[in-house]
Amino acid sequence: TSAGFADRSPVMQLLVGGSRDLPVRQQTLRAAIAWSYNLLDTKEQRLFRLLAIFAGGCELEAVEAVCGDLDTASRPILDLLIALVDQNLLRAREVDGEPRFAMLRTIQEYAAEQLVGSGELHDVQQRHAQHYLDLVERGDAAGHGPHQAPWQARMERNHDNLRALLTWSLAQPERASIAYRLGEALWRFWSHRGHWAEARQWLTRILALEGSVPSVLKAKVLRNAGIFATQQGDFDLAEQYFVRSLSVARSVEDKIATRNALNALGTIAYLKHDPATAIAHFQASLVLDRELGDQWGIAKRLNGIGNVLLKQRDFDSALAHVQQSLAKMRELGDAMEIAECLLTLGEIALGKDDDGEAHPYLTECRTLFNDLQDPWGVAAANHGLGLIALRRGKLAQAQTLFADSLQGRK
Repeated sequence: TSAGFADRSPVMQLLVGGSRDLPVRQQTLRAAIAWSYNLLDTKEQRLFRLLAIFAGGCELEAVEAVCGDLDTASRPILDLLIALVDQNLLRAREVDGEPRFAMLRTIQEYAAEQLVGSGELHDVQQRHAQHYLDLVERGDAAGHGPHQAPWQARMERNHDNLRALLTWSLAQPERASIAYRLGEALWRFWSHRGHWAEARQWLTRILALEGSVPSVLKAKVLRNAGIFATQQGDFDLAEQYFVRSLSVARSVEDKIATRNALNALGTIAYLKHDPATAIAHFQASLVLDRELGDQWGIAKRLNGIGNVLLKQRDFDSALAHVQQSLAKMRELGDAMEIAECLLTLGEIALGKDDDGEAHPYLTECRTLFNDLQDPWGVAAANHGLGLIALRRGKLAQAQTLFADSLQGRK
């Protein structure tokens, strides 16, 4: 079936059905593409067809993974790609030190028609799915460490491929486990890059699937659905997701999923102004973090408890918790969580009216959030820096910072 593949381009669906009714100009362009295609040798033609599976372009690594059976010692796949570039059927550019390839829309539509007619679509879809599922899961694994920024950027460049994969995974019940794996592994990318509304749409569709999936996976995706409901202020729905996640996790005695659900419930309690419940959930989660030996989790929970104590204006206790968290996160090299800790420390200093201490925390965290392309983090830092400028009587600077903060939250 071509479900998920044809969905990405209505024009391509028309082409697959036949091109007799195309306007004369498009028929002329199509004839020119066909002429170039017919000049290619057999291997070049096959690569041209297979490349139609990529949405929005791809890196060399992806071509090698998805079309690798064309690679031979006598004719490496890079040579085939260069041949397509030379024929103006493919575009190449360098991104972050590596080549990236893409087709113009009209050319890709012609290539897609050839692919559908060749009988090769099913196999190349499978290889495309495997490659990008691997990419997503490797990216999620890198999410806690120093390599998270380049992975996030890489996933952003391949966002259209990820969307195509999600569409494909949702098309058949037997692919439900792939959809759930994507729903588990993509949450950090969606969250940090601000794709919240889109994430909610995908996760809602994933959770509606009727295919069989492991309970632990379902618990994690329920938790992720709750995260995005939380980020968009739908706290009651988020809490329902988290309660369901905790129930499923406990039913299979999975400590990691249980820990995650408890932490999420702590966050909701914090946002619903119930500090006692929030701390109780965070502390229960922290117990499991320590049993698991999860240093990142321990650090994350300390920052969470520190945030609750901050809202209770217990600044000294909050400071002690967040400083411990920051020290651990710096050891782990997690730029995103370092930025989160610095933001909390900045807010603690603001609460103590210590603008001199708050300013370097907020400045450093804004730099980190900016490097990570996290618009909400930058907005939060700008808001804090705007308060400092306002209190120092720098009204024009404060106005600019507050305006930037508002813009970043849109």
